[in-house]
Parts: sequence; C-alpha cells; structure tokens
Amino acid sequence: NLILDMRDSFIEDFLSEEVPDVNMLDVNKKKLLIEIAKNELNIEVDLEKVISKESFEINDIKDELIKLSDHNINIKKTKYSDQIFIYAQKSILLQVIDKSWKDHLLSLDHLRQGISLRAYGQKDPLNEYKQEAFLMFENMMKQIRQNVTKIISYVEIKTDVPENEPQSIENQDNEAKNSFDRKKISRNAICPLCDSGKKYKRCCGKVSN
Repeated sequence: NLILDMRDSFIEDFLSEEVPDVNMLDVNKKKLLIEIAKNELNIEVDLEKVISKESFEINDIKDELIKLSDHNINIKKTKYSDQIFIYAQKSILLQVIDKSWKDHLLSLDHLRQGISLRAYGQKDPLNEYKQEAFLMFENMMKQIRQNVTKIISYVEIKTDVPENEPQSIENQDNEAKNSFDRKKISRNAICPLCDSGKKYKRCCGKVSN
C-alpha cells in the first residue's frame, strides 16, 4: 500500500507540475506525458482516447495512468506470485530509502558548513538552514517516490534454478562415501547392495567395473 501511495503521489506531482490546467495540454505537453508514462511507469497510454471523453478533466489522465500501472503491477504479481513480489517490493523500498537518506545527510552536512556565510548577507543562518533543509527533505521524498515507482514498474525477478546446478557439498560427500564403500566389498561376497543373492562381482559389482 505504501508503494502504491508513492506511485499515486508521483503521478499527481508530475501532472500538477506539467499540466495544472486543461488549457495547457498542448501538443508538446501531450508528448511529454506519454513519454513520462512510458519511461517512469512502463505503460503505453492512449492520451487522445482519454481526452475525447465528455467533460474531460486532468484527473481523468491520472485515473487512466493509475489503472494502466495497476494492470502492469498485477501482471508481475501473477508472474512471480504475491509472496515473491511483495518481498521484492520491500527490498527495493528499503534500498532506495537507505541510499536517499545517506545522500540527504551528506547534503545537510555540506549545507551546515556553508550556512554561516549567510550572516554576511544580513540573513539569519539558522532560519536559512531550516528553510533549505526542509526543501531538501521535500525533494528527497519526491525523488524516493519517483525512483521506487520506476524500479517497481520495470522490475524483473529471476526465480529459475539453473538446470546444471552444482551438487551440494553434502550430496558430493555421500556419493564419494558410496563409491569408497563399494571398493571395500569383496567381489566373491553375496551382494550387500540388493537382495538378489548373487555374488557381488556378478551383481552390482558388475555395473561398477
């Protein structure tokens, strides 16, 4: 739910920035929205079909993008199973937040080092720091929403086990032990590996020779 909320907020953000009003939806804006939908959400949107609706509003574009994105994500859930996909979502979310937060702390450190110079411009360094730190935090959250949305939209999970997977150490040890045990069996003894009653050399021992 958190990831879907991030996706919805990301869509709302870029629509409000690029086309806050229907009258701004010219040819270039249409092209831009189609590109963003493809590049960030991994979906193909028929924008003209949406616009042709009666009483069209910008929210109609938002609803269409969310619907197509939901379909894309549901395909991945079906392909990989809910459990695997949820695990992948959690992993991606934590990695993106972790990296973004580390970068943010580094940026705050740089801001602290240079903020005292604002006093020379007769500005309160503390107020300046608070304002810029808040803007940096908002930008970080926006970037997290965008990155998480894009990665989830494009993610492919490798779940197949290679056909020629190497044997485990335990299996290798068992095979080596069995081979060693066979070498210790007397060739004229009754075969201890099966219930044939034949001599080992004419039964299972014959296979190993």
